[in-house]
Amino acid sequence: MCFISKLIFLDKFSLIYKFDLFVDEGVSLKGNLHLIERLLKNALSNAGHYARKEITVKLQKMDDRIELSICDDGPGLDADELQHFGEKKYSRKLTSGSVEGHISIGLGSVIMKHICSLHQAQMGLENIEAGNVRRGAHLKFIFDA
Repeated sequence: MCFISKLIFLDKFSLIYKFDLFVDEGVSLKGNLHLIERLLKNALSNAGHYARKEITVKLQKMDDRIELSICDDGPGLDADELQHFGEKKYSRKLTSGSVEGHISIGLGSVIMKHICSLHQAQMGLENIEAGNVRRGAHLKFIFDA
């Protein structure tokens, strides 16, 4: 794996996020460019809402698949949020742990799930834990190479 760059991003709330981008050499994603860009925009936007200071993005080849991982150091998700990620909620919910306490109906995750379906890709979400303490969230997309 080759470390590409460190990016510093200053968002509208004056929070600084460090993006670490790692890409295996010779790896590229195949698919509709507009939809892949939308997938990344939604995933990074979600990570940005919840990250305290750091978001890590990795693109790596694993056998005959390509995995795109986005990890943040935010509060993670509760069991219900994990179970229903990618499903539209029928009422608005003030999300806990987000920087500005934004209200969500989960449309961004629904769009990501649909884009994955169109690309025959898989989407997974899990908490990052150390001991019994949540240390963030790990969103991954797995595409055929």
